[in-house]
Amino acid sequence: ILYHEGEVTVKAMKGKSKFFVRLGERNRLLNMLLFYSPWTLLRMLPYFFALVLFLNAYDPKNIPMRIKNYFWFISNFFKIMKKRRFVQKQRKIKDKEFLKYMSCYLFDEQTVGAKWLRAVVKFFNRLCYLYCLLVGIRTIEFY
Repeated sequence: ILYHEGEVTVKAMKGKSKFFVRLGERNRLLNMLLFYSPWTLLRMLPYFFALVLFLNAYDPKNIPMRIKNYFWFISNFFKIMKKRRFVQKQRKIKDKEFLKYMSCYLFDEQTVGAKWLRAVVKFFNRLCYLYCLLVGIRTIEFY
C-alpha cells in the first residue's frame, strides 16, 4: 500500500518550484497516457483538460514551464506511444481495480489557505465527482 502526500517534497525543497512544476505536470500526463486503458483515457480526458485549465488559471507564473512540457509531449509523441504499447502489454489488472484507490478530487480543500479559494476548490471538486459519477469512473469516494 502506498499513500501519497501531495507536494510534501516540493514544500521541503525551497527554490526548486519550477523543477517540480515541470516534473509534476510531465508525470501526471505520462501516467495518464501510459497506464490507462483507451476507454478510461477517453473518459478522463475532459477531467484532465479541466485540471490543466484550473492549474494554469490558479498558477499563471508557471504557464511557460507547463507549455514547455506540452511541447515536449508533442515532440516525443511517437516515443511515448511506443512505451505505452509496451506498458499496456504488461498489464495484469483492469483500471477498475486501481481507480478505486484514487480520488476523483483534484485538490485537497484543507490545504487551500484563502476561504474564497477553498470554496472554489470545493465547488470544482464536486463537479469532478459528478463528472466521474456520470461517466462511470469509480474512485475511492464511491466505495
